[in-house]
Amino acid sequence: MSEWVQRTLTAIALLLGVVLWYVYLPEPFFSLILVVLFTLSLWELLGMAPVGGRWAYLISGGVAAGWAIFQSTLLPLPLMMLVWLFLHVMICRLQVVDFSVWLGVSWMSAWLMLLAWAVASGHADQTGWLLIASSCLGVWCSDVAAYVAGKLYGHHKLCAPISPGKSIEGLVAGVLTGSLVMLLLLQFWHVATGMLALGLALLTIVAGVLGDLAESALKRMLGVKDSGSLLPGHGGILDRIDAITVAVPVTYLVWSSS
Repeated sequence: MSEWVQRTLTAIALLLGVVLWYVYLPEPFFSLILVVLFTLSLWELLGMAPVGGRWAYLISGGVAAGWAIFQSTLLPLPLMMLVWLFLHVMICRLQVVDFSVWLGVSWMSAWLMLLAWAVASGHADQTGWLLIASSCLGVWCSDVAAYVAGKLYGHHKLCAPISPGKSIEGLVAGVLTGSLVMLLLLQFWHVATGMLALGLALLTIVAGVLGDLAESALKRMLGVKDSGSLLPGHGGILDRIDAITVAVPVTYLVWSSS
């Protein structure tokens, strides 16, 4: 089986799985799956980084995520960071752990927690539900447009030291396409209109690009190509959700406070 066919089949299976989970699965099963997805993503992240104490980080992170998801509160996030700082200090007494590596893992884990919280909170409300859906669809359309435009017209590198394959041409195509798709969805679903809808759309897509670059920078720092191998042809879960990890919580926070 060629890599292209493998990637396509995996993408179709992922899309169907996400739709069935997000649209049709009731509580508490929806939230339970969300906790599992967070834990798997955290497992991949800890597997890439030599921070030591993998199980201690995983268990404390999973408990914090479950708390945040089922109670729709962000209180567990600072508490988790405090526990992780304590773990880092204790582990450093036994072995050398690069603080920059620990900081990178903590940074990405915090965004994963914010993503899980935003999805859980938005899923409980119809308008929030539609906001999360439009954000994800906008980011995914942006990714596709950036990839195609980059392959066809990409001549100027966007940020070669972090992600050599990305181009400025792809960025422009991705931002324009993703923003337009999300803008139309927000207005069609009556989530937001006018300048608020336009601002949310642009913010979401740009945040998605930054999330993608942040994960690429972390992988480059750790010297790994993919976050895992759970998804054939696509790498790991983190490789598929890197953009929405930043885009969705930022968008949800701005929208809920507007």
